[in-house]
Amino acid sequence: MLYWLFWVVAVVRRVSRRRGRARLIRLGFLSLAGLGGTAVQADSVTLVSGDHLNGTLRDLDTDLVIIDTSYASQLRLPRGDVVALSTSRPVTLRFTDGSYVTGVLQAAGGRMAVLTATRFGTTPPFPLDDIARLLKETDAESAGSVAGSAGAHAVQAPVGLDRVILTGGEVLHGRIEQMEEGELTLHTDYAGTLKLAQGNIASITTARPVTVKTAEGRYLTETLDNRSTVGVSQEGQIPITALAAIYRDDPQTVERRRQKPRLSGNANVGIRHENGNTRTEEYHLDTEIVARTPVNRYTAGLELNRERSEGQKVEDDTLIELQFDHFVTPQWYLFNSASFEQDEVDALDLRSAVSAGVGYQFYENEQGSLSTEIGATYVNEDFENDTDDSYTGGRWALDLDRLLTSWVAFFHHQEGLFGLTDTSNVTIRTRTGFRFPFGNGF
Repeated sequence: MLYWLFWVVAVVRRVSRRRGRARLIRLGFLSLAGLGGTAVQADSVTLVSGDHLNGTLRDLDTDLVIIDTSYASQLRLPRGDVVALSTSRPVTLRFTDGSYVTGVLQAAGGRMAVLTATRFGTTPPFPLDDIARLLKETDAESAGSVAGSAGAHAVQAPVGLDRVILTGGEVLHGRIEQMEEGELTLHTDYAGTLKLAQGNIASITTARPVTVKTAEGRYLTETLDNRSTVGVSQEGQIPITALAAIYRDDPQTVERRRQKPRLSGNANVGIRHENGNTRTEEYHLDTEIVARTPVNRYTAGLELNRERSEGQKVEDDTLIELQFDHFVTPQWYLFNSASFEQDEVDALDLRSAVSAGVGYQFYENEQGSLSTEIGATYVNEDFENDTDDSYTGGRWALDLDRLLTSWVAFFHHQEGLFGLTDTSNVTIRTRTGFRFPFGNGF
């Protein structure tokens, strides 16, 4: 660095004598900017000895890593001594399985690295040993032209692996899981599972037969091996853009698996006993079972509350809830619900309510769910010692279940029924609390 500073000062003096002070200042700023830019844009190599080298990565193969530095050009480093690699610019890498991928390489610690590619994001960490070669610009252009040329099918994929060539020339090898809704899922050894947009795919080659679904809804089974079209013996050439889906398994099996309901639910039990000046017994149970398919959800719930104090019945009510939801979009759904409530203490023989309306699912995943509903309802009430009643009104509901940490979950359920003409006809049910998962579902 001192050498460069002395050089800048010498140039500045020389130019100031010949060209004047204005040109001197311009040249000084340009020189310093050039020095700063070089430092920011450097690639880096870290050795097992702890040495850290900055410069421009020139080559990498099974034996050597070659880097240009400010103090030495074509510095040749044994590949086994390199524990970390990073690049400041996109580079094209050839992996040991024959894949060609372009992206920015970053060290991930422990002889691991990640690659950030423009077409599928950042890969999970992979061993540096999975990189077979750093392609020079001419090599990368050659690889891209071969991948996109009419002779791409002549390049053989590794035995047992599928191959996907992207429109940018990258070649990816792995196992195609499926392609649906414009997205192809490819599992690779070095980057885990990748999600690739169908519009970015130039060619697909499979190691074994797969079933494809055309845009017209036809199902064809064939080993794919072509460039910008899929070769199918019965139909000739089908453009990749005309494919609606690719299935690794039988489509009917996939569809049955997708439509098979996923069961979930919970049960909460509470017991309280007090002995002393007063004797109190209290029991509580609420349980819910949910069956979920991609477009439908079936829910059944039961709640029981029993309490006796000094031998007298204080609380004795039962509630049964049933609901069917049909999703018209991933978030919006139509619902039908029915509830049946009995309260012996309040002399309520039966309160039945039938509702219908629209709901919105904000999210639904492993961390929890949040939904809200609004609709119309019809309520009929039968009392033991009072006049029966019935009315038409509205219904709202809010259902929240959220895992706060690995051992604390918060839940809140609220449902309201109200009459349109008589404001005294209002029923609100709510449950709020915390769950503490112990393990194995408990």
